Amino acid sequence: MLTLPIPYCWHNQMLFTSDIEMNQATALNQEMLNHRAYAKANSLMNSLRDSPLAQEAISFCDKEINEYNEWYELNEKRWMLLQTVAIVAGVIATLAGVISFPIPKDWTTAPLLESLSWVRGIPAAIGTIATGLLGSFSYREDAVRHELTKETLRQEKIRFITRSSPYNKHDDIDTSTFVNKICTIVDSEARAWDKQVLSTSKNDRPHIAS
Repeated sequence: MLTLPIPYCWHNQMLFTSDIEMNQATALNQEMLNHRAYAKANSLMNSLRDSPLAQEAISFCDKEINEYNEWYELNEKRWMLLQTVAIVAGVIATLAGVISFPIPKDWTTAPLLESLSWVRGIPAAIGTIATGLLGSFSYREDAVRHELTKETLRQEKIRFITRSSPYNKHDDIDTSTFVNKICTIVDSEARAWDKQVLSTSKNDRPHIAS
């Protein structure tokens, strides 16, 4: 049986591929360990309040935390996307306005290409739309508000679970205080959003001189 030697470049490629797969497996394993450690720590912390009412209160707080985290990630992605589109489109529109590409007259498609000079305005239009959306919708402000609310709820949950003040009294009293605090935090965020919307509406309203 004839055995052909593996070329050196192929051998390096195989080793490189194996290293990548090994690194990916190591990273995935570390991520799984971190997730398990977080889940175990979270379960251990929740077990410090083992009464049914306390567990329901913690579940209610977790639900609010997850909801605000989803809103934060959504608005953050919207803001980053529109901001990137506005910047890139503005740069392309600027370059398209100052750079010209000569078209040979012997090209059969020359008249067609010359008639498409309006295509240069497309990047400017896209940038204008993105900028308009950024000005009309407060994605960044909403993301910051949702992130602050999420962190406030998370800190309050830790105080409750670890029986820190003011949650260092009887379990029923602590649970009632905790739930009321959650509702107060959520209500404060809703009031801040309502105030922001009303302020934006007043600024957009046209001023009529008397």
